Amino acid sequence: MRIGRDGVTGHALQHRSGQAVALFVLSLLGVAACAFGPLYERAVEGAQLKTTLASTPILSRGLVGRTTPAARTSDMFASAANIRHFYSPPVASDRLAVTYARHDIKLVGDIISRTGQCGHLPVTTGRCPASAFEVVASNSSAKALGLRVGNQILVTAAPAAGATSAAGGGYGLSPVHFRVKIVGLYGSYNAHDEYWFDHGYFTKAGVQLVQVGLDSYYVPDALLAGEGFGAAVPASLPVSTRLEASLKVNRVGLDDMSALRAGLAALAKPTADAGAVQVTSNLSGAFDQVESGRRAARSVIPAFAGELALLLLVVIGIVVVAGADQRRPEFALARLRGSSTARTARRFCAELGVPVLLGVIPGLLVAWLTCEAACRWWLSGVVHPELRVPVLAAAGAGVAVELAIIAVVQRGRHHHAGPDRAARRHAAQPSARLVRTRRRSSCAVAGTARSRRGRVADRETSRRAAHRRPAVRRVRPGSGGG
Repeated sequence: MRIGRDGVTGHALQHRSGQAVALFVLSLLGVAACAFGPLYERAVEGAQLKTTLASTPILSRGLVGRTTPAARTSDMFASAANIRHFYSPPVASDRLAVTYARHDIKLVGDIISRTGQCGHLPVTTGRCPASAFEVVASNSSAKALGLRVGNQILVTAAPAAGATSAAGGGYGLSPVHFRVKIVGLYGSYNAHDEYWFDHGYFTKAGVQLVQVGLDSYYVPDALLAGEGFGAAVPASLPVSTRLEASLKVNRVGLDDMSALRAGLAALAKPTADAGAVQVTSNLSGAFDQVESGRRAARSVIPAFAGELALLLLVVIGIVVVAGADQRRPEFALARLRGSSTARTARRFCAELGVPVLLGVIPGLLVAWLTCEAACRWWLSGVVHPELRVPVLAAAGAGVAVELAIIAVVQRGRHHHAGPDRAARRHAAQPSARLVRTRRRSSCAVAGTARSRRGRVADRETSRRAAHRRPAVRRVRPGSGGG
């Protein structure tokens, strides 16, 4: 059986083009409905992930490693190298709490040094510090405290608890005093930038009054020192060294969550090595929130798409049943002419199955475009549709159900009463009409003959009556004369 343009199926489709177009459109919409469900579900889950991570503070979603100044170059991803590409290169920062006086006011502040800070710090006056004991102060602190470029500040730092004289290099447990030189002033910056890791070292006032219990302290903005500050001060001082790596949100997908969870768990395992980096992260809390949103999406979106697909499949079933009933006399005649049951079934399935199969690719395209429009309209364009195996499986399942409907309808309509009986019944209809026509013709001929014989008999009777009437007239006058 040929399905091309010159084949039986091709002629049938051309003869019933309206029905074929209707079946093609319904099949297209059915495939689109089946594929749209998993497409949009995945898009909603991806948007949930992106928006959750973007709204999570950088400090919470990033990695923080605590170590010593001597181990600031250690690899914080040593135990989970597979998640390294999800994070930016770690930024090392040294922090030391110090006190100093200005205009007889005792100030409690911090000296901080970050690797690569000169490339991100907006220096408004002077220059960026180049050595360990050169610092820059904030514009607001300089205005509040009367600091200028070139001033030297005598700072005091308390040794770490438990430090001994040998550990302190001769300083013992006494406070350590040293001078730092102001070489520049810096302005405000975006503390929520990935480099600054939510650290805002400046304020508008420049100096804040902090109340701790019964004591109050004046806290100025941090002084930013040059690189190597943590290693340059005495080892007895409690320098806090951190390695901070910000998460690259655009690189994290739904399939990466499990790998990130496992990697973070490996990094967070405690170790007996004192020089090892102790890594912490709050990213798992954000992932828990994403999983909650994914469960909600899985329960709503597929149900809606499934209802729409079921409605379209019911309509397709109605169209197929109508087409099957319309073709029963034709296939019965084909059976009478010697066509087998299997060949008749193949012809029916091919005629209705071709429009269904032709709607697969356009249906996937319609689902893709609809999902893309929905992502731009409802999801702010943060994600795009992903053509994955579940999408193709859903579209294939929809096509399989449509073809199954055609096969079931074909079997029910052409085999319920038996193919031979159906063929004889439909084929006997022309013979019965021919017999009835012949009977009607015979009756008509007989009636015509009877009419002709009646007319002849009437004419004969009239002729005989005409011959008898003159004799009667002759008798009447004679009888009158007598």
